[in-house]
Amino acid sequence: MICDVRSQCFRVHHGIRKAGPCGYGRENAMPVAIFVNAAGTRREVDVPNGVNLVEAAIDKGVQELAAICGGYLQCATCHVFVEDPFLDRLPPRSVDEDSMLDSTAEPRRENSRLACQIVMNDSLSGIVVHMPDRQM
Repeated sequence: MICDVRSQCFRVHHGIRKAGPCGYGRENAMPVAIFVNAAGTRREVDVPNGVNLVEAAIDKGVQELAAICGGYLQCATCHVFVEDPFLDRLPPRSVDEDSMLDSTAEPRRENSRLACQIVMNDSLSGIVVHMPDRQM
């Protein structure tokens, strides 16, 4: 794609969204998370480092994550399935998260995590999380 300096184009390059003419050269690149709903619709969301995926989803209007407790590890309504290779980049589940995953509406899988426990950093940029058909 060829752009001139007046255009506002966006590109994702190695999972980091860079805005500006042709998307390159910006220093304020922000990591990107990709939310996929049960119907397969993908939504890319800019997520600042240090922000968990529930906060980002609420801020950007991703409604498939109920997150009834607001992201405080109290309800398991932010259950997601994390795609490889990002699962290995996450810290291990805490005892509380592991216990909470036993009470999700959709059965847990090996790649099940709670979005409130996934805190964005540059190594997670491009992370793809699938949201189950139901959270409650």
